[in-house]
Amino acid sequence: MKTLTALLLCCLALVFSGCSLAGGGGCVHLPPKNVKAGAPIALNIEFSVFGKASGPLDKRYTRITCHYRDSAKTEFQTVAATVLSADEKTMTAVMVIPPATLAGATQIDYYFDFLFDGVYNRRDEAPLKIEQ
Repeated sequence: MKTLTALLLCCLALVFSGCSLAGGGGCVHLPPKNVKAGAPIALNIEFSVFGKASGPLDKRYTRITCHYRDSAKTEFQTVAATVLSADEKTMTAVMVIPPATLAGATQIDYYFDFLFDGVYNRRDEAPLKIEQ
């Protein structure tokens, strides 16, 4: 019984202490359905925050980049994001991979990285197949 009471008290403490925290953030990326050889690849990512907001997201999410490579190669190349829209709750950014950098590729590996409130974050993605 003591263990159950202690567990309940810990859970309540976590719930009530969380009400005064600044909150956090997250991001969603939906990979393109079709990637055609010789065409630029636009990769959109949407950022959001929860809890107490503290300013426009383009000031909170910074240094947003996409690192990509032909799956048959070892070195990644980098493309910076362009912010399409931003307010205090959501932000959408796009990174466009130029087709010339992937000539002959049949699949690409890629990941995003960025700073959120100055803290480094990395989001790995599943490989994309390129239709020839």
